[in-house]
Amino acid sequence: QGLRLALLTKKQDNVQAALRVIQIMLHSNHCLGEALVPHYKSLLGVPNLFFTKRKNTGDAIHYGQRRGTDIGTTVHETLELLEKYGGPNAFFQIKKMVPAYETSAFC
Repeated sequence: QGLRLALLTKKQDNVQAALRVIQIMLHSNHCLGEALVPHYKSLLGVPNLFFTKRKNTGDAIHYGQRRGTDIGTTVHETLELLEKYGGPNAFFQIKKMVPAYETSAFC
């Protein structure tokens, strides 16, 4: 409930903090990924709004990515972790909520 409320504020700082908490939880317990799949609908609506907010700097360096302040990068990293630990149906559930997301898994 707390994560969902933080995401629903739609404030960049709150959304990014909630996504970082999800990342930490997934790293600490891999089984949690499959348990979160039924909740993707309530968790991924707002991050979809920020998915395309990555800065395209071409060859230049955007230091916000390294410091973890780029919301688009945080969303993308979180989606990759959800796909990795979410089991076989995770990608399809993510794709329903974030149509622009492309898989990071290689065959």
